[in-house]
Amino acid sequence: SYRSSSAIGGEILAALKKRFDTTWNESLLRDLQCRSAKPCAAVYRLRDGGGLFLQVRPTGLKYWQFRYTKPEGRESSIQIGPYPRVTLEQARTVRNSHQAAIARGGRSVCTPQAR
Repeated sequence: SYRSSSAIGGEILAALKKRFDTTWNESLLRDLQCRSAKPCAAVYRLRDGGGLFLQVRPTGLKYWQFRYTKPEGRESSIQIGPYPRVTLEQARTVRNSHQAAIARGGRSVCTPQAR
């Protein structure tokens, strides 16, 4: 039978949404990717999902950052700490606590950087 292209497109979008919704909790980064990230001429980011990313600077320094949207709609970011001093699992834990605080309607909590 003939189906309109919009119906097929809707099915594809639904399948993609289902795929990404089920894998959202799965981690996008692996520790090996973080360790092997090499500096480039410009700053770049390796995304882990949920607003967490590893920023790799031209100097070779790597920092975990979390980007989020404030309740009033403005974007903001928090620097979590340097990699490898702050591990991938620790950065995810900090991200999750910030997301939970924001979801409760509160402000993102500030945590001291690992030393």
